[in-house]
Amino acid sequence: MMIPNHPLTSPVSRRILNIRNWTTLTVLVFSIFPLSTPSSTQAAIASPPPPQTAAPYAQPGAGLIVQNAGQFDKQVRYAILGTGGITWLTDNAIWITTLKADSAGSAPGAERRSHQAPQDWRASDVRLVFIGANAHPKMEPSAPLATHVSYLIGAGSNTWHVNVPVWQSVRYRDLYPGVDLVVNAPRAGSDLRFNWQLEGRQDGAGAVRLHLDGVQTAQEESNLLVLNTGLGEVRLPLIQSPGAGEQTSIQRTGLAAFDVISPLTATRQPGSPASAASTGTAVAYSTYLGGSSWEFGYGIATASDGSAFVTGRTASADFPTTPGAFDTSLASTDAFVAKLNDKGDSLIYATYMGGSADDMGYSIAVSNDEAYVAGRTSSSDFPLSSGSAGGYDAFAVCLNSTGTGLIYGLTWGDQMMMRRGA
Repeated sequence: MMIPNHPLTSPVSRRILNIRNWTTLTVLVFSIFPLSTPSSTQAAIASPPPPQTAAPYAQPGAGLIVQNAGQFDKQVRYAILGTGGITWLTDNAIWITTLKADSAGSAPGAERRSHQAPQDWRASDVRLVFIGANAHPKMEPSAPLATHVSYLIGAGSNTWHVNVPVWQSVRYRDLYPGVDLVVNAPRAGSDLRFNWQLEGRQDGAGAVRLHLDGVQTAQEESNLLVLNTGLGEVRLPLIQSPGAGEQTSIQRTGLAAFDVISPLTATRQPGSPASAASTGTAVAYSTYLGGSSWEFGYGIATASDGSAFVTGRTASADFPTTPGAFDTSLASTDAFVAKLNDKGDSLIYATYMGGSADDMGYSIAVSNDEAYVAGRTSSSDFPLSSGSAGGYDAFAVCLNSTGTGLIYGLTWGDQMMMRRGA
């Protein structure tokens, strides 16, 4: 169910939302502490002054609140990346987007097993609006994270957005007179989209009313709003407020619309606000990599200098290959090999890998800065080999340290042939 006036209409927003192309590759790199504090030169986007203490890194599996630095539609101020989809924070509404594959063939991993392109995804959008509230409250992020998020999408770096600020909380200042709403990213292990609470005048909490659009049924269960969207349930906590008193009630106001009276609870929400890691394993960066069609990432390896090598499959003619790379032209659907720097905000090299038919890179290893890639091909002209003899054959290649040429290529199936590069 799509709601009119959805804020996400720009091409870049649709790529990130990816109702069809949800398979844009996301590169996550985890580090073991201690981690060095990011330098000030890494902050590419103007943001509020940082605190005196070093910002922590995000826990694996925790939600992230990502600032809009141009990678989303201009109506979006922040996006919460977490379980089950994306939550979009705008001035006058909160949008919750859920995605679901149209068929079992689109389930995660199905494309790899069947060699087929991804099918369409269905999306449901729930809009949350506070009735009688300030239509344009000031939005203030807080609790910055040292985790880096970058969007390397498209063939030209002028379309990229790197080192986008990441936060743990966003405050809607004076949503109601003297009352602020604070939205927090969920903690690791939480199945909730976010946590939220009211701060300020306790006597102002009685004015809080919530309107829901895009919901088939709505009910309150154990301090949760349980919303049926047609693509499954969305579970939201009631808003934490010391001034909660009136019992929550839900009234249907339209075919897919409800008003929630006093959507509040005095019970503290587990994991509110989201906490970040100070020791142990943490997310150093998360990078979106791809073009205007779809990508799958299957293999990743890291080098001693912290750079990351990634392989997978792409159908994007504008996949961000680098000048001088081994192969800069898409044939059908190709494997790709990309090397990212240690911050995940720049490509050292990126190349297509394959012939005139379908090619997929499944795994990758690194030695002496040379990338060893294994995968599958149906191309009779796969480089430096005899190619596929029909159907799909396995391949293995060794790419040189600059990504500009192959040291050797090998295919095998009914027959095996290996050739060395120059």
